[in-house]
Amino acid sequence: LLAIDVTCLGRASHTAAARVTGVNAIVKAAKAILALDKDIDRFHPAVGKPVISINTIQAGVAHNVVPGECTFSIDRRLIPGETRESATAEIVQTLDDIAAADPGFRYTLAIDPLKDHIPANITDENSSLVQAIQHGIRAVTGHEPEYFVAWAGATDGRFYRQAGIDTVGYGPGGENAHGANEAVNIDELVTQAKVYVETVTRLLG
Repeated sequence: LLAIDVTCLGRASHTAAARVTGVNAIVKAAKAILALDKDIDRFHPAVGKPVISINTIQAGVAHNVVPGECTFSIDRRLIPGETRESATAEIVQTLDDIAAADPGFRYTLAIDPLKDHIPANITDENSSLVQAIQHGIRAVTGHEPEYFVAWAGATDGRFYRQAGIDTVGYGPGGENAHGANEAVNIDELVTQAKVYVETVTRLLG
């Protein structure tokens, strides 16, 4: 996970002077957002594609003032093989390409050191923990589990992996994560509990 704030710079003015002295920072930011908000053509067999999303935007002080600044936040989810530096360089290249075509496009970029930068990481398929939970899934559900992470979210498991402790994220499915009426399926919750029992039994056996 990589969190970046981009501030596009304009020139504040009264609305009456919007086409004379004003440079609307929201309009400049719109160019950047549309250029950045795209599918990334890269793939990892166990994790899938990286993701980029623009999730917050702040600008303007009044309805009759052309905004001189517009800041938006980027949430960039990395896959193994990518680094903070390589992902940041791609974002900077996109912004610099806009600046080359539009001399009025100016921006600053900030990576907040207090925000949660997480290097992409994954537990090896041959790990005893992975093997045990795969056994548990087979025993309880009769299905062959896939070694694939189809979700670019983050869990506290990253801290354990970074400390050299194997970790697997496995739990019930549901609906509307981080949205209205977020929920898990009760039947799947019961199934997952049984899988956990099988997994722990195998690890301790």
